[in-house]
Amino acid sequence: MIILGHPGARARGLAALVRGVSLGVCSVLLLSSLASGQEDPSIQILEPEYQQAQAEYEAAFRALEALEGRLTQALEDVDEARAAGDEARTDQGYDLVLQLSGDLRLQRQRVDEKAEELRDARTSLLQALRRRVDELLADVDSARDDSERSALAAILQDVNNRRLEILAEEDPETVLEPMRDITISPTDLPIDIRRKAATLDYRAEQHEARLEGIDQRLEELGQDLRRSRFVSDFLSGVERYGDTQLPVGRPGSQITPPTDPEQRPPGADSLAVETRPMTLEERIQRLEELRTELEERIQLIRAKAERFRALAGGGGGE
Repeated sequence: MIILGHPGARARGLAALVRGVSLGVCSVLLLSSLASGQEDPSIQILEPEYQQAQAEYEAAFRALEALEGRLTQALEDVDEARAAGDEARTDQGYDLVLQLSGDLRLQRQRVDEKAEELRDARTSLLQALRRRVDELLADVDSARDDSERSALAAILQDVNNRRLEILAEEDPETVLEPMRDITISPTDLPIDIRRKAATLDYRAEQHEARLEGIDQRLEELGQDLRRSRFVSDFLSGVERYGDTQLPVGRPGSQITPPTDPEQRPPGADSLAVETRPMTLEERIQRLEELRTELEERIQLIRAKAERFRALAGGGGGE
């Protein structure tokens, strides 16, 4: 989980980074930031919304864990009461188990809803950060002197670090699930076989829709990779020629690693072993592999559907 510093501390840190820059340059940067915020929801609006969505999700998940613990205890109490032959206590225990089971079902729905809200808030903030990085990179071309380039570099590095933090928190790419087989039985009539062919067509259409989503995701990650390289090249140039020592990130903060595919949600297991975060290049490679697997599966499904229709036209039977 990312912990943001106190607003006052962040302001003092930024002031230290741009110390020595003229008041006129600061005014230009401020006006540029305000102008960009008029076109789209600003980072200043979306950041608190994301933090709120994150806090609400974590609270809902903690409540889910608490209910699971209470249900487990209630089930153990019922077992003890039954073993002791205490019917009254057993009945009371069953009533509590039924109540907690209903509460748990509703709480799981709430966690799912809060997880979706968190994903939406994360996506909106990430898009705003991407736009801001692009704006700052474009401003570099119009920088009047080394001081202004240094100021842009300081702001750019902080915004880019935040972009990488949010990008790393996105859900990991999933693997392709095993394909459930559909076969023809000796008792199937032609209409039954055609229905199974239609089911295969539907599955292929679902995979094709997922393929479109992967293509969009690959485009976004490709842009993020190019964006990261542009930022890295610019910052390296400033450090090499501008006599500016830029910090690695915001004072007291670190880039949060991506969520591991096997890691439970926040607070679920504080002893979980952390693994190395996937790089953008590795994410792109995994998506390209997944795309290839999907294309091959779609071809197999479509071919099987055609075979089924041919068999149905010939009277059925495999």
